[in-house]
Amino acid sequence: MSTIVINHTRSTGLALLARCSMFLCLASAVGAGCSDGTGGSSTSGGEGSSSGGSEEASTGDAPQGSTTDETTSDTAGDDQTGPPPIDPGSGPWIWEVEGDVHTDPTITIVGARFGTKGAAAPLLWWKADGGTEPSVLGRKTAWDGPFGGVPSTAQVAPGSSQSIAFDHGDTSGSVLARVQFDSDELYIYRKFHEAFDVYDDVAIRTWVALDPGTTVNVGDTITGETSGAIGVVNHILAEDAEGLTTLYYDASPGTLSGEDPVHFQEDETMTGPGGSMVNREPFTPRNGSGPGVFNGFNYKIMRLWANFGQPGYTDCYLGAEGLYGKHFNMLFEFTDDTLWNDDLLEPIEQLPHQWVVDETMYRASSAPDVADGALGYLQNGILATDHAFVTRTAERPDPYDELYMSQVSGGAQLGSFIYYDALYVDESWHHVILCPHATIDACHTHRREVQIPTAWDDASITISVDLASLAGEPTVYLYVFDGEGLVNQQGFPL
Repeated sequence: MSTIVINHTRSTGLALLARCSMFLCLASAVGAGCSDGTGGSSTSGGEGSSSGGSEEASTGDAPQGSTTDETTSDTAGDDQTGPPPIDPGSGPWIWEVEGDVHTDPTITIVGARFGTKGAAAPLLWWKADGGTEPSVLGRKTAWDGPFGGVPSTAQVAPGSSQSIAFDHGDTSGSVLARVQFDSDELYIYRKFHEAFDVYDDVAIRTWVALDPGTTVNVGDTITGETSGAIGVVNHILAEDAEGLTTLYYDASPGTLSGEDPVHFQEDETMTGPGGSMVNREPFTPRNGSGPGVFNGFNYKIMRLWANFGQPGYTDCYLGAEGLYGKHFNMLFEFTDDTLWNDDLLEPIEQLPHQWVVDETMYRASSAPDVADGALGYLQNGILATDHAFVTRTAERPDPYDELYMSQVSGGAQLGSFIYYDALYVDESWHHVILCPHATIDACHTHRREVQIPTAWDDASITISVDLASLAGEPTVYLYVFDGEGLVNQQGFPL
């Protein structure tokens, strides 16, 4: 696949992404050398395993000359001579780690080129194990809007004790809550489990005009007098301003789903236990049999807004329309063209019924109508896009300032639950992750665990440890990302 180079210095980090698997610095991208990001002493020199590009990849041996014996300190360097010389490459370089990641609540990372970060703590850190409110380890300790979801143990991420469950078939609202921000950059980390398939679990809907005296209840069987179609009502939205009531139906029993469905027809009379009604649904279902039934699962996995609900609003999101498949597209309303799935650096689809970690790096355009904005998206460590975008225009000049989590427009099958384990939001691309693999390009896995910084400068980072799914791993690997997305290629073994 050909790659796209962003020819603007503000987008250097994402330009590097185009040439690498995941933030891997290459000399051709910056005209300079690139190091493995670890020191040349007893526990950080040499090469680690580079096999595998998926979660099944081998964890790999520790870098040559290192040890993973649990009785050995995590520190590197020579007590007699001090740290090894810093290599001449670019990107973070780790010399030693003070503390034991397996037993200590915090550890300190010592090295160079970590970059400077305005505030050490992230804007927001939330973990379902702690309940519904954000953690005190983030700067926001309260959400900026009403919370969507309830504690659940129906799906629990490895290493966690509970999740937050939210049924997209029951409401058009968004899960968790709004996050307000005032920055030209964001890094967003999420861990979630979608217990639905956007293609298989599409909404089945009709808009109906109830005849006088007619009532409809959940569980009613509705029959089309002309089509002979049959549907069982599972959800009802009250009459709207145009006098139409919205009915949603189960995929089964009935005739509205399956390999050879029979659908209601537009303008036909439909009957149920409570009386009759006329079908006013103008949309055509997936099988193209003619207007009368709406199918869809308009799934927005994350959305950025400016001036939400106000004149001059704008937004962008990554989403899938289940009517057509599980593939994602990236949409910029009013400011830039849609980036279709086939145009992505790595075409991606929904990964239903499993835990997923996704990460988003947003950067606003430097000025209206300038195509140097960024919206990089990674799914389980695989980069989907490195394009440069226009994120604001002369007509809509304000940068995004609100973040919403997943939301569905137009309905979904009742019981389309999403489960959230964690959300990390920061106004900088600087971050730290732990991974079970020895190279960053092998960390294509949902077992990428973001760590919570409590102190950060160019040569030292202190983090609050959250092993999560990595608890019990004899060796985990440490990666530091700077403000441009550069990272040590070789993981620092702990």
